[in-house]
Amino acid sequence: MKARSRLLAILCVTLCLSLVFSTGAYGAPNAKQLLIQHINEADFTSIYDQMYQASSGTCVFQLNELSGAAITGIDELNDLNGASLSMGYKLNTAKKQLELNYDLSLQQDNYQGNVYFTDEEFIFTAESLINILRTIYPDPTGLDETNLLLFMRDPPQYFYASSDEMDALWSTLNQGTYPDELKDLLVFFVEAIPEKYASLSLRNQSVVFSLDSAGLADVIHCVIEKAINEPDRMVNILTSCLANSGVSKQDLAEIRADLLYELQDMKDYGIPSVIEIKREIERLFVLKSLRLEKSLISKNVSITLNGDFAKDSGIVGSIRANYNTTGDKDKYDGTANFNLEATLAQVGSGSANYKLDFQSNGDRINGNYNLDIGIRGDEMLDMLNVSCAIKGYYDYSATNIDAQDEIKISVHMDGVKQLSLSLASDVAIKYDPEVSVNIPKLTPANSMNLENIGNTDNIRIYVDGHPVTTHSIYGDIVIPVRETAVLLGCQVEWVEPDEIIITRNDETIVIYLDAWMYTANGEGHFIYPSVTLYEGKAVAPVQLFTEALDCTIIYNGQSNSVNIKSK
Repeated sequence: MKARSRLLAILCVTLCLSLVFSTGAYGAPNAKQLLIQHINEADFTSIYDQMYQASSGTCVFQLNELSGAAITGIDELNDLNGASLSMGYKLNTAKKQLELNYDLSLQQDNYQGNVYFTDEEFIFTAESLINILRTIYPDPTGLDETNLLLFMRDPPQYFYASSDEMDALWSTLNQGTYPDELKDLLVFFVEAIPEKYASLSLRNQSVVFSLDSAGLADVIHCVIEKAINEPDRMVNILTSCLANSGVSKQDLAEIRADLLYELQDMKDYGIPSVIEIKREIERLFVLKSLRLEKSLISKNVSITLNGDFAKDSGIVGSIRANYNTTGDKDKYDGTANFNLEATLAQVGSGSANYKLDFQSNGDRINGNYNLDIGIRGDEMLDMLNVSCAIKGYYDYSATNIDAQDEIKISVHMDGVKQLSLSLASDVAIKYDPEVSVNIPKLTPANSMNLENIGNTDNIRIYVDGHPVTTHSIYGDIVIPVRETAVLLGCQVEWVEPDEIIITRNDETIVIYLDAWMYTANGEGHFIYPSVTLYEGKAVAPVQLFTEALDCTIIYNGQSNSVNIKSK
């Protein structure tokens, strides 16, 4: 049943998307067959696709406000208030090269650096990355990968790492806005729709699709039946679309196997009936109407959706949506509206409203949008009040993209402001067929693989230049307490059954085995992992010595070694 529900959800969403995307098709008059013909004949390439091939531009992000009780005391977040990030970028997809130049303003300091993407790896300028991390994390203690970077002295010029996601990135960019496989997906679903839901309007010279809950259940039943009868075709289309959206090969193989298994499972145990599918849908939502009308001779499109949350869901509310365009293919105007209202008894209520207006003239399209989301909680949610407002403007052409966006979020609980966030962005991109991307040449002398930093299999630790034994317990690096403390000039006393006392001058540290706390001159401190016995000796994380004995750490990335130095 779980497999059926998951596939049912996929088919339901994909069906709705197929009706929306199919509005781009043009052609000859004959309802369902007409639409299939025009999907096959339609040109799904976008005038903006060349931007994905060769372009350059700038992106600016400004965090105007970040405050509230929820982040009070969290220095890493408070320090971000007022931060800004400016990025210049150059993209050459044919050569699989992307260059980002950033300028980060943080706590009245500026950090400049570069990030590069190639066919196999991504590369960072090392010094700038380390300086940013040191600003965000000024007091590192343990030996995880991030802290080792912070402890590094004399870093190389570049850090780099390989990633299996690089192939997915370049594949997605090469596909542009809509992958070619989208046509196959649309055709598959339109083929499955019973002809009784498609009609021709001779008066408006348009194709009309119209469904309610019963019709949606019937269509989903027909799509499932078609998928079961043509499993390889269905799965090949879906996985091809996912491959071009950046899903890794390993994930694709798992998705393919899961889908084929679920389809075979339904074939063996029977297809859900229309009534069963309708009942499943209406546990949450009752579709009153979904209507699409597409003109055969113009750009005119009308899509409307009306529905209510089902009584069994416990939610009282509705969903309304509409999308309309008027004009011809060279010049048209459009609007889109979405409204959701929902109330859950004794919990609270929420709403979402989206509005889009746009105009297209030749190869240029521009418009603006607004999205407002509100959540109002009852006593169960401590009178939670959330508001989110997102607005933006865009102006696209075949050679330029300009966009400005702003997001504001406010969260209150019991009348107290928990979070206030204001973030703005400004993007300017141009088509640049002659773009030149400067990828640095990496050598052993000027670069280091990030994957080798903090490799616990061969890391070496020294105390004031003297090597100490290291161990890895469940991935955490630990060192002997007595050996390390003595090298730091301390006295160590073992008190049965599980107490360790470390003294040096006027400093006294008391530790208990397997406890998450220790005391330094009577003051308690948290420690992870806890001090424990390993091969008959007490071992502890490096954090114990850096905090309790005020030691410094220097990390050498080339030799993957740590030197703990007493002050």
